Amino acid sequence: MDFIKRISLFTLFLLLIISIYKDLSVRSTPIDNVNSLNGVSVVKVKIQPGDTVLSVTERVNNYTIDKLDIEKVISDFKELNKFADPYNLQINKHYYFPIY
Repeated sequence: MDFIKRISLFTLFLLLIISIYKDLSVRSTPIDNVNSLNGVSVVKVKIQPGDTVLSVTERVNNYTIDKLDIEKVISDFKELNKFADPYNLQINKHYYFPIY
């Protein structure tokens, strides 16, 4: 019985280490350029090929916006970037994205 307990504890410890490693190694967008516009915290992001408003918003919020309404994300983006089309982002151009 002691052998099973030891194996279980070792497995739990190993899973804990793997979990911590994954959390620390997840790629995230650096948010050292956080500003405030209209009372909302925002980050200025340079658009790369394949980026969308939703994908960048998820990235700057560390993929924690599961419960947000997509329409709210789009309307917040439009409010922060008055003359930008949220459905046609320009590559290598900077846009402001809200931090929720």
